[in-house]
Amino acid sequence: MLNDEDPLWERHSGREGHSEPPEWDPRTDLALAETYYRSVDGKGKVFLDLLIDRPGRQLSVDELCQLAPDTFTGASSVAGALSGIHRAHRASGRRYPWRPSSVWCRESSDSTTTAC
Repeated sequence: MLNDEDPLWERHSGREGHSEPPEWDPRTDLALAETYYRSVDGKGKVFLDLLIDRPGRQLSVDELCQLAPDTFTGASSVAGALSGIHRAHRASGRRYPWRPSSVWCRESSDSTTTAC
């Protein structure tokens, strides 16, 4: 797992989606996170579920395809999942909860919450 200070957290290709909106706050954003999660379906939901089930773990496209072969067949199908999450991201007013260039989820330092 990556710790909170790992420099990999700063690497991403999501442009302003990772830098301009505020970071998710597990102390105050639970209801917002639940609404975000409920609004995502299809490949986007599978993508989020895979990240949530593996907090702090970096996942490649190949791993995502192995973990969900009925959903993901390659980079384009993973990209489609990310595109499907865009509306929920915009509505949330928060940063994307993962780093797309190398996909992984982030577990809080007290291990009680996970932000993907």
